[in-house]
Amino acid sequence: MKRRDLIKLILAAIYSNTSFNVFASVDITDENNNVDKNKIQKSDLVVDYISDLIKLDNVSDGQNIMVRNHSSGLPYDTPAIFTVINNNKLVKENAGTCFSGVSGVKFIRKSSSTLEVNWFGATETNIKIKDLISESDKEILRIVKSVTGKEYSDGDYFNNLALAAAFKACGDGQQVVLGNNKKYMINKPVDCYSCLNIDFQNSTLKADADMPAGSYVLSIGKQLYSIKSEDIYLEQGSTKLSIPESVKKGDLKPGDLISLKSTDVRNGEQYKNIRPYHHGMRAVITEVSDSYIVFDRPAYSSFKISEIIVHKGSNSTSLLNANIDLQASRKVMPPLSGVKLTGTNININNVKVRGNEFCGAGLLVLGCKSRVVNTFVSGFCNVQGLPLPGRVGYGIYVDCSDTRVEKSHFESNKHHVTCASRDYVMSNITVTDCTAITADKDIHNDVNASFDLHSNVIGDIKFHHLKITTKGPAFNIRNGQATITDCVISSSRYNKNTPALINVFEYKDVSNISFERNRVYCGENIRLFHFGEMSKIENISIVNNSGNVAGIFDADIMGSDITNINISGNRFNKMKFLLNFNSKNKKSNIKSIKLVDNVFIQSASSKNSNNIMINLASDSQGSFSIGNFTIRDSNFFVKKNAVSIVNVSINNGLDIVKTKMKSYQGIGAVSLHSSYVNSFAINDLISNSTLSVPFSDSDNRGVKKFELSNSEIATVEFDLNDVAQKKATINAAINGNKLGSDSTSPIQFKAGQVQILEEFHVSNNDFITNRGLPIFSPPGIINNSPFKGNRLSTLVGEKTERRSLTSWSR
Repeated sequence: MKRRDLIKLILAAIYSNTSFNVFASVDITDENNNVDKNKIQKSDLVVDYISDLIKLDNVSDGQNIMVRNHSSGLPYDTPAIFTVINNNKLVKENAGTCFSGVSGVKFIRKSSSTLEVNWFGATETNIKIKDLISESDKEILRIVKSVTGKEYSDGDYFNNLALAAAFKACGDGQQVVLGNNKKYMINKPVDCYSCLNIDFQNSTLKADADMPAGSYVLSIGKQLYSIKSEDIYLEQGSTKLSIPESVKKGDLKPGDLISLKSTDVRNGEQYKNIRPYHHGMRAVITEVSDSYIVFDRPAYSSFKISEIIVHKGSNSTSLLNANIDLQASRKVMPPLSGVKLTGTNININNVKVRGNEFCGAGLLVLGCKSRVVNTFVSGFCNVQGLPLPGRVGYGIYVDCSDTRVEKSHFESNKHHVTCASRDYVMSNITVTDCTAITADKDIHNDVNASFDLHSNVIGDIKFHHLKITTKGPAFNIRNGQATITDCVISSSRYNKNTPALINVFEYKDVSNISFERNRVYCGENIRLFHFGEMSKIENISIVNNSGNVAGIFDADIMGSDITNINISGNRFNKMKFLLNFNSKNKKSNIKSIKLVDNVFIQSASSKNSNNIMINLASDSQGSFSIGNFTIRDSNFFVKKNAVSIVNVSINNGLDIVKTKMKSYQGIGAVSLHSSYVNSFAINDLISNSTLSVPFSDSDNRGVKKFELSNSEIATVEFDLNDVAQKKATINAAINGNKLGSDSTSPIQFKAGQVQILEEFHVSNNDFITNRGLPIFSPPGIINNSPFKGNRLSTLVGEKTERRSLTSWSR
């Protein structure tokens, strides 16, 4: 028997027992909407099955027929009512809502229920569905012809046309429901047409290796309208847009998604051979009049509109319970991607998308308002790159304002979630209660930041309660703002010079970065932040975090105007440094630095070249200034030096209060050199090392006012080398302290030419020395200032001798 005859016999057997789980075709057009299916319909004839319906002859135009079991896949509340139509060529058979009968008439019904898809359907004269695969025995039934007579040659194993037909047959507000736990193969991208809601029922859609380059496996969302525009301007803050007569008002409806493109380049760092970031926004239409439209959000900026695109809006655009498999994808450019959803009120729930190192993006979400929940995406790295310099590789690509990603898991993507395109500015995203993993095996794929914000993201950006394990950065903040809270982050990268956990770059104005209540476990060379070239930074808040990290800020933050750095309530171990601010020759200005209620522990085995916990420096005086620098209620455990300040101007006060600074090697607490400090006040500092304070008779160098009170310090060193007089007015008060140790003099001078001190008040202090060590070193300097209430404790063997000091010279 010939193959053709065998197929006919098999199909005939199917037909004789057909109860339709799926109705599909490739010949559906919107012209079916011209048929009035809303008339009150009464049936004067009842049949059991579709197979009975299409055999009917001797029926008249407009006659209604009831079909009791028009689908065996889903329970319908009511039978289907079909209407007979004669001689209407505009009505297209679709094997779902319209059938051709043997007598040449057509039977059409109003769609009011979901369609379940199991990939077969038949009529008396034409086989409508391509490629039935029986999963049990892999039996293949190949289709013959469509109603147009055109033969399709997609191959024997793929469900492309059946999927397309099912989606074309889906009416407004309907949902296509796939067979439960089935497996469907495609080798071409599938467009969902007007169908905006799909429930896979845990079935798998598997893409063949021969999928075209640059395609999406599945595209949900229907574009209704597009027009190039000229001389249309959108004003900042406006929710109303005047539209010219060339725009068809009938194509604009409330609830639809409007996308306003622009050729105006937006602020942000641009790269050679990569498209710049442009202005543009998406919104939901709320009102349409003869001359203008109103949308749901104010314009973030003013810009000229170059194109208007409208997509169908809906109360629900959904992808549910789906498994999307792209693991067979080949190395093509542009890369293959998973599911693209464009519209409003997007809901992605219980979806798994698996790709490989060549794939572009797992899920693409474009529009306004979306929620992604209980979703798993892995394997999207795009190692081959793009035709132009650049590279994708996204678990979820978000170009949708008001998006929430939650309770989802990501593995082995270049970026697990990336936000905003180069054509539109999106606002407001929350990523919460997710886990994200990149492992050792992903290093060769050059994975990057787990979560990535492009420059075109504005508004309220929150990353909350994430568990991140990464071999790259955890975050790229290219937009200048984000809030990161309650996350657990582990990162290990080696053979790199102090890479960062959080990269801040591209958009040059940082408005707010908040990093709070996180636990970090980083390799010994990983610091918290890296900054690209910035213009200004308004606020950085690092509060109530804990864990292991090499440092917080390195010198790359320099060269910008910084309003406020707040580092409070943190507990960090295994540090090499805390702040390494060396401005080199960059002009840098920080209005305020606050370190409050912290514990910073530098590893005793740290290989930091200068072993300084806080290093504030510049190559030339006058290039680096700080308004106010406060350290309070904090503990520093350092290898050698806690704070070093060189060639820095502190204009509104350096204050250290209720703080401990322990040096493992007993070297440096606070060291000031070649700097200007208008006021340096220390209260309740405990340190086993040296405090170095410079004075100068120059107006722009040295400490101008110094107060030390209620502190315990091994040695206080006063550097007077920059005073060019024998008599120096110091303007210092040392009161109520415990100074010295068993091996150091309490107060030391680098006297230079100075022989006499004025305004150097010393009172109510306990000085500790070993026998033979002077209190003041070198001796011989005369202090003409008040000296009262001081005591001397001298160690003699195991005993301590105490006596009152009545004069500077003992």
